[in-house]
Amino acid sequence: MTARSAPRRSSRDDRGQIYLWAMLLSLLLFGLAGLSVDLWRAISAWRSFAATADAAAAAGASGIDEAVFRTSGGATVQLDPASAEALAYQNLAAQTDDSEITGYTASATTEQITVVVNGQIDFALLGILTSTDSLSLSATATADPRPSG
Repeated sequence: MTARSAPRRSSRDDRGQIYLWAMLLSLLLFGLAGLSVDLWRAISAWRSFAATADAAAAAGASGIDEAVFRTSGGATVQLDPASAEALAYQNLAAQTDDSEITGYTASATTEQITVVVNGQIDFALLGILTSTDSLSLSATATADPRPSG
């Protein structure tokens, strides 16, 4: 009969290191998941803001000054700034059911209209890892006058 020898122990005790590595890897993966989820939400929200601004600028660009257009025989197409801004604001009010939009502005000259849509998204996962819990975004669109119809 042979005697069994006790398992050898190294001079260093490695027990528990796998738990430390697993915790660090989990934290790293959590941060990466938070970055990817929240970054995707930010890109998606910005694209939504840009589409909103584009649509409002296009609506405002149809606010041409009809008196100038008629007196020039259709040769001069310019914006009526008050009408263009009113059309842009009407469009913005009709399509801004998005709770992430915090405000918008429209400003027009006779040559163009510019619409700015501002918003804010709250972080889903990155708020746990960072000191800020939201991100402010802005999208701008500009359009030239064009007759409607």
